Formats: sequence, structure tokens, C-alpha cells
Amino acid sequence: MDEQLELIRVTEPLDEWVADVGRLLAQLTTRSITFTREDLGALVASDASRLYLARLGGTTVGMATIGTYLAPTGRKYWLEDVVVDVSCRGRGVARTMLGAIAATLEGGTTAKLYLTSNPARVAANRLYQSMGFERKVTNVYCSTLPLPATHR
Repeated sequence: MDEQLELIRVTEPLDEWVADVGRLLAQLTTRSITFTREDLGALVASDASRLYLARLGGTTVGMATIGTYLAPTGRKYWLEDVVVDVSCRGRGVARTMLGAIAATLEGGTTAKLYLTSNPARVAANRLYQSMGFERKVTNVYCSTLPLPATHR
């Protein structure tokens, strides 16, 4: 990457950031997501989440969110909604962005950084493996809340 990547931790719900996140979300998922100033305000106010934007030449070209919590087995960090603008893919933006974000995290021998990635995202999966992420043998489950009543 020829230009200097600027990593910004978003701490206030500016309209510019709302538009940038909305544009990148449209490249991340086929689901229609309306991301509002209120959504951004709630995200940046949360102690459990940090939103980072990657910028080149004053233009937002990537984003990632870190979620965190403490469990009996140690501190857990989850990378979520990692996306690089299609115009900048293959230029090292994601590697630089994720490395800079990881450097901000509190380590320790029990801290773990997790992420999930659709197997169809071949380049992203190669990137994560090249950065030292190891594929876990596990099932990831998702349910929309509230959970259905238990049947007996």
C-alpha cells in the first residue's frame, strides 16, 4: 500500500461516519441494513464495542468492530463486520487495519481474538490464516431472540 492508512476509533455519531458505515455494510452483506445515527450513537456509547474506520487520503475504505467480554476462561475479543471497500481490496488495507486494531487490545496469556468468516470469502480466509488465526473445529449457532419456549 503506497498511501498511509489512518485508523480512526469512532467515538461520536457523526453523519459522515453513518454514511461510510452504511456504504461498507452494503458491500459486506446482501441483507438490507439501515444504519442510523442512533445506531452509531448506541454502538460508540457501548463499553463492549469499538468501531474502527480505515481511511486513505481522507476517504473511508474499511471498517471493523471489536466486541469484548470477560469470561471465566479469560478475556474474549470478537472481530465483527470486517470489510474493505471493493476499490481497495488486495492492497493490504485489511492486514494493516487488523494489525493496528489488534495492537490496541489488552493481551495477556488468556486473551483470545476470534472472528468468523464465510467459507465463500476465500481471500479473507487466506488473509486471516496468514495473520496467525487458526481455524477452530466448532459449530457456531445463531438464534434470533427471544428463544422459543422449551418443549417437554
